[in-house]
Amino acid sequence: MVKDRAHLAPERSRNGRPVCHNSALREGLIVLPEKLLEKINELVETYAKAHTCRTLASMANHEAEAAHLNARADFWDAQVSNQYAKLTVAVNSAVPPTVYATCDPHATVRIPDGHAVEVYGTLDHGQRAVSITFTGVQAMAVGTAMIACAALSSGGRLAQMLPPVPASEPEQRRSA
Repeated sequence: MVKDRAHLAPERSRNGRPVCHNSALREGLIVLPEKLLEKINELVETYAKAHTCRTLASMANHEAEAAHLNARADFWDAQVSNQYAKLTVAVNSAVPPTVYATCDPHATVRIPDGHAVEVYGTLDHGQRAVSITFTGVQAMAVGTAMIACAALSSGGRLAQMLPPVPASEPEQRRSA
């Protein structure tokens, strides 16, 4: 029995690109950047209201006024906690989880175009390749930081980890 498969073809927009029908996006589980910024602004405003009420309460002339302002501050603090929890969920849905790669044992570092430095690794036990591209300056900074971390993690025995420096041959270098 052959079923109509037209529904399996990606829907196209006016510009010919496939239309995204991500169910998580449709269901509101993934927050778009504009909405995320809106939630951040709301949290900041609410925090400012709570802080303002606390400050005014500390300067109040009457005990009743201070109690009223502290009650308002408590209300805004509860709102901050609620909004912070919602913002945490939104950020976690918008930002992918951290991915940990291991060094590619066959080709760890390479200079593909004579300018950039690429570091290669693998994910999923070698099933998926990843690379990070650095400028020369970035590669130098990362390399220096890695050497420093290696020295600390080896208990300060970095000299034992490094290969020996080759002997120089001054006669051959001068004639070249």
